[in-house]
Amino acid sequence: MCVDMLGEGFDLPELKIAGVHDGFASVAVTLHFVGRFARARDDLGIATVIANTDQDRVDRALAKLYAEEADWNILVSTINADRVGREMGRAEVLAGFTGELREVPLQTIEPTMSTLVFRAKQCENWDPHRIEDVAPAGSFIGMKLNQKERIAVCVLRHEKIAKWTTSAMATDVVWELVLAHWDENAGLLYLTGTGGSASDDLAKAICGDQTTRIRDQAVFRCFHDFNQLVIRNLGMTHRQGAGTRYSMLMGIDVSDGIDSLMRSERIQNNISVPGLKTANPGH
Repeated sequence: MCVDMLGEGFDLPELKIAGVHDGFASVAVTLHFVGRFARARDDLGIATVIANTDQDRVDRALAKLYAEEADWNILVSTINADRVGREMGRAEVLAGFTGELREVPLQTIEPTMSTLVFRAKQCENWDPHRIEDVAPAGSFIGMKLNQKERIAVCVLRHEKIAKWTTSAMATDVVWELVLAHWDENAGLLYLTGTGGSASDDLAKAICGDQTTRIRDQAVFRCFHDFNQLVIRNLGMTHRQGAGTRYSMLMGIDVSDGIDSLMRSERIQNNISVPGLKTANPGH
């Protein structure tokens, strides 16, 4: 038995059974591993893969590979085509940007997943250049704008007094990223920023004074038309309560514990779920 031996540069076609105890990070690494012992030869049998398919640790593409009766010849081709398509789409979007932002190449940006969403149905023509008007004086570094896709990438740079002192001599240089995307058809503005740079005032500057943030319980309407939801994380704020103000459930599926949380008056605070989006040709 060999453990952790089939690394790069190691070929052993005579080995036809391999176990994957700890899931790999990507499909590419998984296929690279399997390829080490799946070499076809007339005098050898068919290769077998035994894998730990814990869904908490396997991404969607790997889950398809590990599914029962999965045809790898078809799936690998489809997965590769999907990835190539995504990369081509990404390259097309990046090529559509114009403007000055030499300090930070777009390809190096790794934004957070959090975002603020605003209703902007009264917005006739968004104006992301106004970000410079509302940014702290002297902090605006530059902007890249894709007018076709309605995407703006802006970088701010300013100095702040260090949190551990009141002395004006001790300052930290802070770089902030602002991303804005206006979905004209849906009448929505998506705004994200680091360091608290995303705000209602910034959204109104971009899309007008009638722009309003979608907040509180209305946020959870984004799950409309999703089926087979599996609740992984659920946070509830207590409307009334002396000692406990907040409760949280975490696990593979915490649906069974919801009833216990709802015995007193509580509202959703945060939720994390996978699910299936139903087809809706009319939207």
